[in-house]
Parts: sequence; C-alpha cells; structure tokens
Amino acid sequence: MKLLPFFFDLSPSHYIRKTITKKRKGEVFMNEFIISLDGISKKFNSIIALDDMTFKIPSGITGLIGPNGAGKTTILRVLLGLIRPDSGFAKVLGFDTKYESLAIRERIGVLHDRIMYTPFLTPLEYLDTMSRLYPKPKNPRDLLKQVGLSGAANRRIKTLSAGMHQRLGIAQSLMSDPELVLLDEPTTNLDVSGRDQILQLIQDIHRETGTSFLISSHILSELERVCHYLVFIDNGHVVESGTLLDIIKRHSTNRFRILASDSKKLYDILYLQAEFKDLLVAGSNIIMITADMELKDVVRDIGAIAQSVGVEVYEISRSTNLEDVFRGVVKK
Repeated sequence: MKLLPFFFDLSPSHYIRKTITKKRKGEVFMNEFIISLDGISKKFNSIIALDDMTFKIPSGITGLIGPNGAGKTTILRVLLGLIRPDSGFAKVLGFDTKYESLAIRERIGVLHDRIMYTPFLTPLEYLDTMSRLYPKPKNPRDLLKQVGLSGAANRRIKTLSAGMHQRLGIAQSLMSDPELVLLDEPTTNLDVSGRDQILQLIQDIHRETGTSFLISSHILSELERVCHYLVFIDNGHVVESGTLLDIIKRHSTNRFRILASDSKKLYDILYLQAEFKDLLVAGSNIIMITADMELKDVVRDIGAIAQSVGVEVYEISRSTNLEDVFRGVVKK
C-alpha cells in the first residue's frame, strides 16, 4: 500500500492512502495542455462561483488572476478533486478531476494559502515527517537546500520569518518531484524583499527542474514578472487568457496612461471628448483612456486640453503593464 502525497492542508493529520498506477513522468509533452476546463460551473446555494468556465493551460508558469472572490480558490479545489462541479469537466495532466483525482494528487504539489505547521518542529524534522507519507520522497536536506533554508534546518519553525514559512511550504510541495505545483497566493503577508525571493525561487525551480506552476494571485505586478501564460477571471467568468506578451499586445495598442496633476479634473473634460473612450481614473494622478490615435497625437491633443483647464500633464505613454490591461479587460 502506497501513501498518497496529497494534503487537505499541510498538517500531517490530513492524508489519504491509496494504491495508484502512476504514469511515467514526462508523458505530458510541452506542446500539450496540462490543465483544461470545459464548461465548468459551480454554485454554492445562491452564489455562482464559476459560470461556464472554459480555458486551457500549457506547461510553464501560469498566473490565475482575479480579485478576491473571483473564483480562483474554487478553481483550484475543482482541479484537486476536492469539490465536484455542477456541470462541465476538467483534466489535469490528462486525468479527469471527477474520476481520477487520486492519480492527479500523486503527480502534483500544493501550497495552500494558509499553512499549518507544528511550531516546535524544525524544518528538517517537519520535512522528514512528511517524507514518510510519500512512496518516493526527495531527500529533506536536498529540498531545504533547493529553497534556500539549509541554514535554518535545525531552527524551530516558530522562530522562522513569514518568508521562510513560505519557502518551507514550497519545499514540502516538491517532496514527490511533481510535474505541476499549485500555489494559492504564495506571497500573501510577505514584505517586498520576501515577495521578491519567493518569485525568484519559483523561476529558479522551473528553470532547473522543468516543474510547471499554476499561481493563483490578485497581485498582478508580481505575476507579470514570472508568468509565461495568464488566465484572467472575474465574477466566475474567464475574461481573457493567453501568453503574457500576446495579452499585453492585444490590449495596449490603443490604450494610454496619463499622469497628471489632477486626474479628476482632467477626466471630467476628457469624458466630453468623443475621441477618448473607456476612461478610467486609476489613481489620484493617473487616467487610463482608449483612443484610435498615434501616441504623438494623443500627447498633442490631451496636452492642449489639460492646459486649457489648468492641469499639468507629466507623462503620456502606451499602457503596457498587466495592471492596466486587467483594469481595461474587466471594465469591458
């Protein structure tokens, strides 16, 4: 009897034992999709969490993007087989989530958004305990080295920083040498330095081992740095998906970002101009607009309008960052 390497949380009290015939690693090729959803819907009482959701994800690092309550965690639970959709079907690494969830769990790793540790264990003791639940676990010391925790191997977990806790969680998610790791808000509650380190760690692991990642997050600036592919969701719907470069290209051609001294005052006058559409105040000094014009013409026309109402324009540029793209996509 083999022990299944999957946990409902990261505490050692929740695990499942199951004998599974495992496919050889590498049977999912680079040109195939490792995750696919087709018409997935899920309702909790009167709340529609997922509404006819369809998308596919290739291997690599993918960002699942959406505001809180958009349905990100529900999608992860469907992929793990923790909940069954009301309609539609989903596959992970070629396995059906409804009928082959145990096979899926054997081949993936998971880092939940709330990690539970026994505080008086050391990282080495914790990973050693976890390793006994896997049929072919990686060496705990090697995992600690991989995530940069070798120097803290014998410290009590309760003394570790939040960033170290996340690194330890990532180490545990890699215990079975998975083909895919699901990360739910992996940089939550971390400072800037801690976030940078976690993002760099994800990139390094993918580059060195080929492990794919699906990162659920609402922090777009972070995903822009590490992701190859993106899925935007809002209110249970897929609103956009594709490679990072393709998405930015599609939505930034006629989208412009204006940095001005008084965005509200400038917005009020630009709103009356027919050539400027989809206006959005994105901050006390930022306005987003869509215009079928060249950048030089936008600079000229808005500069003249701003001057006429006593607003100083500091910069006008094409919108090429993910946060601006997401605002525009969701607004539509």
